[in-house]
Amino acid sequence: MSAFLLSLGRTVICAYSIEDIDVAFSTSKLKGYSSAFIGSRPGMCVRKNSTTGGHNDIKNLGVIRYHPEIENVIQPVGVAPLDLPMDDDQITHTVADIVMAVNDEHYSVLYIGTGQFERPAILPLDTIYNISCFFISTEQGKVLKVLHTSGGVFIISQYSLFHNEGPILKMAIDSQKGHMYVGTAMEVQRLPLADCNRYGDTCRDCILSRDPYCGWDRARRRCLAIPPGYNITTGTLIQNLDQSNSSVCGEAAALKQRRTSPREVLVVSNTSIFLPCPVRSFHATYRWEKDNCVKNYPCLFSGDFCVLGPAVRTPLKDGVFRCMATEDGFKVEVISFRLVNDGRLLAASLASTLGPSLLLAMATLWLH
Repeated sequence: MSAFLLSLGRTVICAYSIEDIDVAFSTSKLKGYSSAFIGSRPGMCVRKNSTTGGHNDIKNLGVIRYHPEIENVIQPVGVAPLDLPMDDDQITHTVADIVMAVNDEHYSVLYIGTGQFERPAILPLDTIYNISCFFISTEQGKVLKVLHTSGGVFIISQYSLFHNEGPILKMAIDSQKGHMYVGTAMEVQRLPLADCNRYGDTCRDCILSRDPYCGWDRARRRCLAIPPGYNITTGTLIQNLDQSNSSVCGEAAALKQRRTSPREVLVVSNTSIFLPCPVRSFHATYRWEKDNCVKNYPCLFSGDFCVLGPAVRTPLKDGVFRCMATEDGFKVEVISFRLVNDGRLLAASLASTLGPSLLLAMATLWLH
């Protein structure tokens, strides 16, 4: 794969097949050169102890010097850049890793970042790497983890790692320890490659993540990292990387409804409040429901949360609010809150009921 900076200021990512590259360099004519080659074709290996064709091979070196370009154009896979829903984010960094999936096949993982545009990272796409998973980082300091298959591009997850928003200047992978390091001018963060706890505690959520690093353990009933040297014959992990389909979990797992226990939030009258819903999948549709009514309310994406805020048609009053995520034809409850009027200060109530991390997410939204 390779990243290119266009004249319009946007960056695109193209995937190239090593097989296509080999064919082009083995068969293409050279630009501006129409004569036949004498001896070995330029670019072909010559045996070290070969005594024949030596003079002709030296002539061919002169041909390469004055005609270094080939005529055949090497097109990217799909004859187009990858279809990445990046909005206005600028992509500038790429790092790659190789993952062994539970089907005993290797998959390439590419992590992409933003900041100063650097030399693009190129990743071979041959018959071994039939599925690619890569990470994208943006000028806003976000990191995207993306799966690329013959069926298209799929965003696995998005990370907002930094307290201070800014361009990502460096990304590096430590495959042996299973971490990626991401840095801006102000901060450095460590991100686990196999961030399997992120995908919830059900088989369906784990499978729909389509993360090559993770699989659902049918024996332990958890979403776990694929261990080194995993034995596909005796192992109990399952995946489905080719499509967004959780049927491998079975019908019982798909129909299982998850109900959360509402977290009580004490609020003061005439005070604005924001309810955060953790986003586990960017392919799900998130809506809020109140007191199990049919009517639902949209939320605003902010980092890793979909936040329900005060609006004219959003009655943030006493009652139970439930965040519902719909994906693959199924609706699940992610989190719920019970709003109760109280005379105590709003900040103290939120800190005691929601915890520091969610309070920080709300504060960030208020500042923007």
